[in-house]
Amino acid sequence: MSMTEQEASSRRRYYQKVCQEIQQESEALAIEYSKRHRGKAPRNDWKRELSRLIDLVGRHHATRMKDVSLRTLASRRETLFLAFEELREAGFKPQSIFSFGSKHAEALFSRWEEKGLSAATLQTRHTILSTFCGWIGKNGLIRPLPHYLKNPQNGKRTYVAQHDKSWSAQNVMTDELIARITEYDRYVGMQLKLIQAFGLRRKEAVCFRPHICLEADGQHIQVYQGTKGGRFRVIPIQTESQRAILQEAQALCRRHHDHVGDPNNTLEQNIRR
Repeated sequence: MSMTEQEASSRRRYYQKVCQEIQQESEALAIEYSKRHRGKAPRNDWKRELSRLIDLVGRHHATRMKDVSLRTLASRRETLFLAFEELREAGFKPQSIFSFGSKHAEALFSRWEEKGLSAATLQTRHTILSTFCGWIGKNGLIRPLPHYLKNPQNGKRTYVAQHDKSWSAQNVMTDELIARITEYDRYVGMQLKLIQAFGLRRKEAVCFRPHICLEADGQHIQVYQGTKGGRFRVIPIQTESQRAILQEAQALCRRHHDHVGDPNNTLEQNIRR
């Protein structure tokens, strides 16, 4: 659920307070540096400012009152440090992260488009820069992605597969391979059967609970653990082959709450199998 106006206002006030504290720290350090080096101008301090800002607000979700994952935090950190490093390479020398402006955003996206970055990467970096500008009190500074691109199509993802990536299309002998794997490890073999039959992802197959995930109508399965982004989805049971594999999974997982992973291993160990 998105933040209420009151929650958003509270967040903005917190960000303003954090930015003021960081700027005051920078000013104090600059004065101290000048004293120690006989009036010389202080060195660039943007790295300390950016690191401090990310440590304080980097895990805040952009639109909800919750924390983002550590993976998202790492992505934000990497992208923002990269952005400021590339600004320096492009001839800009921002002394502070708070001087980030429209010309910097335009230079970055022009540079990234020329490098031929994928639409997915461009969109991710656009989102991160937009979030960053919200932290430093410059909401709205980042314009829609097409504004920055010479060819707006470079920022559009293609969601329709351009060619068949299925195992069968790649001439992989799936039935024979799965049978051999099942002889070695029945749990991994069962996971592969579920992946093949229902299009599950690896982690989804490991976390799949065949008794619980079967809906009451017996015509659909629910996939909610191990999903990408935590998104719940429902998959119809359309063939007798799918139903047979589901029954096989239920036979393997005898207890009602069992999942299709070796009970002697942790989740991480099962995923690495």
